[in-house]
Parts: sequence; C-alpha cells; structure tokens
Amino acid sequence: MQKPFDDDHQRRVRYNGSLLTANIVDPGDKFQNIPDVCMVYIAKLDIFGDDLNIYHVKRIIDETKKLVFNGYEEIYVNAVCSNRNNDIGQLMQVFVDDNAYNEKFPVTSSLKNRLKNSEEEVEKMSSIIERFYGDELKEAREEAKKEGKIEGMKEMGNNISILLRKLIDENRTDDIKRISEDYQFRDKLLNEMFSQQAN
Repeated sequence: MQKPFDDDHQRRVRYNGSLLTANIVDPGDKFQNIPDVCMVYIAKLDIFGDDLNIYHVKRIIDETKKLVFNGYEEIYVNAVCSNRNNDIGQLMQVFVDDNAYNEKFPVTSSLKNRLKNSEEEVEKMSSIIERFYGDELKEAREEAKKEGKIEGMKEMGNNISILLRKLIDENRTDDIKRISEDYQFRDKLLNEMFSQQAN
C-alpha cells in the first residue's frame, strides 16, 4: 500500500516489475519462456485523478490503435476512491480504515485486525518479511532495537547524573557509595526523585 508522497509511481511499478522478471528468469532462457507478470499497485492516492477504483494500463500501437501484449501487465488500484459500491471499493475500505470490517472479505478483515492489534501476529509477519527480504531487513531491525537501547541507556545515565547531583548537594556520601553497589536502592531513590518532581 503506497502512501501519498512525491514519487514517480509509474516508474516505480516499472522498476519493481523488471526486478521481479529478472528474479524469476535465468540468463539464457528463451524469451518465449519468460512468464507473464502482472503488477498490481495499490495506492492511498488517485494516481491518474479520475476517481476510479481501478485502472488497467495496456500497450497500444499509436498508428493502428491495436492492443498488443508482451506478457507484462499493470493494474493500479485507488484505495481512496469515493465509490464504495463495488467489491474493489469495499475491499480498499478494509485496507485503509483501521476499524473497517466487511462480511464479503472475512479473511482479509480478520487478518488485518489481528495484524493491527496483536504483537504476536506482528512478530510473525516480521519474520515472514525477513525471509523474503533477507538479512538487510533483519539488520535494520536489530539496529533500530540497538538504537532504542542506546537511547534508553542515555536517558538512564542522565537520570543517575541528576540523582548524584542531588545526593552531593544534600551531602549524602554514604548513599552515593550505596547506589553504585545496590541497584534496588538506586531504583528506589530514582523513583522517589521522580515522584517528588511530579508533585
């Protein structure tokens, strides 16, 4: 589901279609054996501006207006079309509206609901995506987790510095020594400090 942003959506489809074709064909294969590819591009914007649910893009010879087919097809789905009276419009509403549930699409509706509201399902989906996109995505996730930990450590360090300054100001040297050895005591003092700041 592509969200509105400045991009050449048609070239994006062409690029992804060429990658897909290259990945399913071995060098040296006969061109007649290249499988047909149909790219379906679902966007949270109306790329062509005619407020249609779906756009089929076909190849046409200018001079004769004859349709020709080379095994590659493009379909653009407008997820924000105002027409919700047909199946595509109603399915897109399930896609874009977090609370939408449609009896015509119980599997999609239920799956979306589970993916939106269940951490276990999000983890499952993440591991499936990792299988397709390999180590790059896994590394990016690990890096993000690491950065989150680093941010948490920085915040903890700042809080301990504030606590130390407070204990020094109050001349509580025994407590300063104790927080370096007794983590429960340190956490107790941190909690007390923040509860005082909140009051």
